[in-house]
Amino acid sequence: MGELHPLLIPENCWDTVSINFISKLPESHGYDAIMVVVNLTGKHGHFIPNHTTATALGSVQLYVMEHFMEG
Repeated sequence: MGELHPLLIPENCWDTVSINFISKLPESHGYDAIMVVVNLTGKHGHFIPNHTTATALGSVQLYVMEHFMEG
């Protein structure tokens, strides 16, 4: 067995995120899913309207637009 090493502590907020999807919701404003992005350091969440049919590339592009292109 190898030695145990502690996990590194993220230095900045949004260095480590969790992404989950809530799908097959009733349609609202053209969307039927929500992409939930949670900052694991500060437990801050973004809830981004999405589509059930979104691809992985589309979801990444949506994340980048919502997170990095904000004010």
